[in-house]
This record gives sequence, structure tokens and C-alpha cells, in this order.
Amino acid sequence: NRADCDPDRARAGGYSGGHGHERRPVPSRWDQDGRGATSHDGLCGGQSNRVAERGVAGEFAQEQCYCTRSATHPNHQPTPTHSNPLQPTPTHSKVGSLMGAALPFSSVQLVTSEVLSKTMSWNLTDHISEDEITLGIGVLGMPGSTAYGGLTGVLRPNEGETLFVSAAAGAVGSLVGQMAKAKYNCTVVGSCGGAAKNELVKAKFGFDHAIDYKELSSDDKAAELASKIKEAVPDGIDMYFENVGGYHFEAAMATLRPKGRIAVCGSISTYNYESGTAPLNNINISQMIYTFQRIEGFVCMPWLTGRQGNFLADVSQWYREGKLNVEETTFDGIHSWVDAFAALFTGANTGKVVVKL
Repeated sequence: NRADCDPDRARAGGYSGGHGHERRPVPSRWDQDGRGATSHDGLCGGQSNRVAERGVAGEFAQEQCYCTRSATHPNHQPTPTHSNPLQPTPTHSKVGSLMGAALPFSSVQLVTSEVLSKTMSWNLTDHISEDEITLGIGVLGMPGSTAYGGLTGVLRPNEGETLFVSAAAGAVGSLVGQMAKAKYNCTVVGSCGGAAKNELVKAKFGFDHAIDYKELSSDDKAAELASKIKEAVPDGIDMYFENVGGYHFEAAMATLRPKGRIAVCGSISTYNYESGTAPLNNINISQMIYTFQRIEGFVCMPWLTGRQGNFLADVSQWYREGKLNVEETTFDGIHSWVDAFAALFTGANTGKVVVKL
């Protein structure tokens, strides 16, 4: 049964482009990799350089991520480490701290300073309280930093430009549109699946226009989607935030104005293809020469870890000022992991999928 993987579940990643996939059953067994938010149980086993953590909430993406409330053994001395953009020095593991880190999906785990020295982590203590811990894996985690980095670091909007966002009701897409509206006064067009999500992105997230990709019916969906974009913004688009790939990318290229930019963070329509079998996108590179157009791929880590920009400070402030609305789909208990993961494929989620551990 030929169908596109629901693009509204898009999140950060570097997948190749394509038009769709054969839908496959969700497996009944999974590894323990995923994402989570955790709170300290206070049991360090009498050993230094260790942190005991109890799970609070989890999410899904390519990396494993925890939002943690940690406590260390009284004699704990963090081990200094050499840092690079993917391995920041773990300076936020003192008692009572809130943090995010790329760690296994588990309700309880023991984290050593050596583990923290080899993974990505970020300090949330100054930005959220423990009852807001899911924000650390959403607007102040990978989705938020992906939106922030792609918009401010890759697309670099000018005041009043036009932005097209695919997977607009998803965790990343919804934030991109809101940031573009709030900080750059952009006209924002979003693509998402179904009338309810189209209404959501306009009513709650402030998008100017919404296109229901599920209503596209022609054999040439790229041309049909391009026509829908031109109906919304007759002069075309200045920027495209790519979460989906496939005909969304081709429609964006067809409507991209001179000096237009495309930020590629995901290609969710190809997710279920075997490696090397996804349909390739068509692109006429000659159109980019005299129009000075640019396509750039990226990942969120430089912004999430603070190596570029001012993500945590900026986005936490925008959230407190009411400029960003957050949507979460929540599942309770680690036993709900499979159902929560399956929701990403069926379109049952809106915004960030969170498992409360």
C-alpha cells in the first residue's frame, strides 16, 4: 500500500531525498536506544565520578538524549576533558542540576564522568524547573536547536522574507515557523497532513498559510504542490526549511526566488527505504548559478552544545515571553515505548512525542 511516511513526525537528521515509501509494519521489539528526561534517585553506590539518574520522560531521534536532574557522590570531582563540538566538558553535573545528554533510553542508569566526556550534553539548570523537564527534550533540546540553528545559522532571514516549512505541525517545523514570525516578521507557509493540523499551525503557531499535502491528487505531486505554494505566495519563497524530501523539495526548488536558501535537516519521506533504494530528487543545478541560490545541510549539535549562536538563552527567553507555543504528544510509562514510536509513523502525534518514564 503505497503511502508517504507522515512528514509531521520530522526531526533533525541527515537523510537523503525521495518521494515516499512502502509502509511497513512497526516491529514488536526494539533496542533501548531513544531519548529521555530523568530525575535523580540519589544512589551513587559510594563511588566518585558517578551520577545515578531516574527516568522522567523520553523522546525519539537518531541520538539518545536525557534531560536529567543529577546528584553526585560527595567526593565527586568532574574529570576535565578535551572538548569539541560533539563532546563538551561536563561542567553541569553537580547536585540538583538539570541537564540534557545523549544517553541510553532507560528509567534508571549510572553515568560516569567518562561517559559524559564522550557524549553531547547541555546545561538546563538556568532555563527550566523540574516540572518543565520535557522542555529540555523539546523546545530547549534537539527540536528547538534544530529549528534555531537552521533558521538563524543556515537560512539567515532578512526582515519580511517568505519561508516555506514542510512537516509544519511537527516538533521542529512548528518551532521554525514561530521563530521566523516572531524574530524576522516572515510570511510563513507550512505543509502538513490533514485539516486538523492545518488549522493548528495557523491558529496556534501563527503560520500565515497552510497546505494539506494529503489532498494532493495528481500524478505530479511536485508540480501540484508548487502550484499550491504559488497560490499562497504568488512571488514565490525566499527560504525553505526541509524536513521531508521528495516532492516537497522539488516543489520548493520550483518556487524558490533568486538568492533563495534551503536548509536541509531531514528527509522523512525516505525513512523506511533500504539503504540506496530511495528515489532520488530531481534538481536542475544550472538554475542556481545566476540566481545565487543555496542548499545547505546541517545538524543541530553546534547550536545545542553552545558552540554556535546563543540557543538556550535566546529560545528560553522567547518561550517565557510567549512567542513560542509548544505542542506535545505524551505517553505514560516505559512500556508504552513501542506505541509512542509507532505514532511517529501513523501521524497520530502532534509536535514532540514524549514518553514519561
